[in-house]
Amino acid sequence: MNLIKTWKEKLLNYNVNNMLYTIIIPARYSSKRLPGKPLRLIGDIPMIQHVWNRASESRASRIVIATDDSRIYDTCISFGAECQMTSSDHTSGSDRIMEVCRACELLDSEVVVNLQGDEPFMSPLLIDQLVENKESHAEFGVATMCEEIIDPDLLTEPSVVKVLFDSEGKALSFSRISDPMHRAGVLGYKHLGIYAYSVAILKKFISWPIAKEEKKLSLEQLRFMSNGVNIHVGITQHQTGIGVDTASDLQHANKLLEDE
Repeated sequence: MNLIKTWKEKLLNYNVNNMLYTIIIPARYSSKRLPGKPLRLIGDIPMIQHVWNRASESRASRIVIATDDSRIYDTCISFGAECQMTSSDHTSGSDRIMEVCRACELLDSEVVVNLQGDEPFMSPLLIDQLVENKESHAEFGVATMCEEIIDPDLLTEPSVVKVLFDSEGKALSFSRISDPMHRAGVLGYKHLGIYAYSVAILKKFISWPIAKEEKKLSLEQLRFMSNGVNIHVGITQHQTGIGVDTASDLQHANKLLEDE
């Protein structure tokens, strides 16, 4: 099945009201579990190119890859992506994204999507849905996405972040342990690490100290909540695939590509 062709056909009929937004993809070379992760091959092309290809099918007006490594930079330029070299001293992807926002002279009011560089199968329809949710819920400072958990084994998997939210989509908690939604027939919801926010909110975020729970759970989004910024959680039915963090994930990603 040609998923890219399918996405193109769907996008022709998908209305996001001509929204303008920028996708920034942080991509570091260093990784404890999978060094050089952005350049690892899925099929015959690097993972970061898969991420960029998917993002290019969205309605984003601009896509920028933010890296701290010349090898990643050179690779991205070779396949036609816009790429920015950033400091190697950043402690988070959000700091790296802010550096790109400043370099690109983005306005405070502009919407930015934080798309992780290890999400090679993220549907462009999901990205557009995220931004649409952000625009239609102006009272929320940040928008993110989740999907229903089908496999009960994922409820106790620490690498799978669970999100609890109310009937209005307001995030109540993010956890690495089981956090049931108490909804009939639903085990819970898996948080997808993709965000949409204004440049102004991002500026505030990087100025705040790391929150206690954020440090404990290694979940940056908890810094927003600890500073009173509401996060809107949308439920998606679009393809998310898998995030690639380990050699095993990489093997799984290659198998998924073969099955397309």
